Amino acid sequence: MISIMFHKKSVFIAATAFALAAVLLAAAPVGVFAAPDLAALAEPDSTAAAQTEAQARAAAGTGYADGYAELTASGELAARAPDTSFVYRYEDTIAERRATEERLRLEAEEAARLAAEAKRLSEMRANAARLTEAELNELFSQDYFIQRMRDLGFYKDEFGDDSLNYRNAVIRLQSSINMPIDASLGIVSKKALLENSPVVVMDEIAEPASADGYWITINKSKNILTVYKGAQVHKKYPVATGASASLTPEGKFSFVSKAVNPAWGGGGYASPVPGGVPSNPLGKRWMGLSIGGGGRYGVHGNASSRSIGTYASHGCVRMINPDVEEMFEYIPVGTPVWIGSDSKLKEFGILQYYTVPAPTEAAPAPTPEPEAAPTPAPRDPERAELITPPAAELLQ
Repeated sequence: MISIMFHKKSVFIAATAFALAAVLLAAAPVGVFAAPDLAALAEPDSTAAAQTEAQARAAAGTGYADGYAELTASGELAARAPDTSFVYRYEDTIAERRATEERLRLEAEEAARLAAEAKRLSEMRANAARLTEAELNELFSQDYFIQRMRDLGFYKDEFGDDSLNYRNAVIRLQSSINMPIDASLGIVSKKALLENSPVVVMDEIAEPASADGYWITINKSKNILTVYKGAQVHKKYPVATGASASLTPEGKFSFVSKAVNPAWGGGGYASPVPGGVPSNPLGKRWMGLSIGGGGRYGVHGNASSRSIGTYASHGCVRMINPDVEEMFEYIPVGTPVWIGSDSKLKEFGILQYYTVPAPTEAAPAPTPEPEAAPTPAPRDPERAELITPPAAELLQ
């Protein structure tokens, strides 16, 4: 009886020991019983994952899920996994370096092109006197010239018609440089607007009509009225003169009358028009000349704004309405007025002209020298492991 009980106890102990051994075997780390799999170096996505999972099991014991989560959160799991990504990092770095070198080369070429273009434009600006109109248009926009006319006081927003305001600005500019008026912003007009303008305006006077007071010339060849003060130019205005050369008289006259909002009698060929109305061909001011007693010929405003700068009148001298209103305020009765063509004014001892160097053929743009290939940026010692080829034995 006692022997049977002892035998059963031995069997129970042996079974318990066997079960304990099985449990310990299941919980033992894989590395204790198996050699490491060298193929894991070539297959980081499978073998390495299995190994790290086994490590997680060993570290966690029976609490596998909790242990894996703990290792993942602490970063220890990643530290234990074999790092085989250096091969891919090396290849990616080589590709990145080549892309960077190509980008730097293209940037260097573009910088060289822009520098050459900037140098060409700078040289053209420095030699603006000899630029052609095409070169001027390349260097300066239309907005630039309009702004310059504003800055110089030629462009005024006087009317609701922008095209008329622009035209008035151009003919004011042209009158200021003694240029025959054509209302076209051509090469000379554009050069006159440059900040360092090469246009030289000349008024040569042998003997002024007044030593220190105002006096006026009206140039029929250029359609320009010039107000002098002594021997100095005070201001120039664009005008319209007779439709034929004989209609506007030539000679030395003076103003003998002035009137605000003058009535127009019709000139013998039209119905009279009361003063102060927009349709009055005399505009809002009249300054009568001594020839004809002050009532036949005069300097006045207009009812046809686009006629200024042309040969359009029946003998009087028309001005832009705001211009004649301005001049009316400071020119007194008795002011001398000399009228004539260029040749007639020359007889009076007066020369009015401008000079500007003639344009030359545009020099070809210099061809930029080829830029040397950019030097690769020095390697960062801290990233040396990313750009140094792996040792041969590590690739085996």
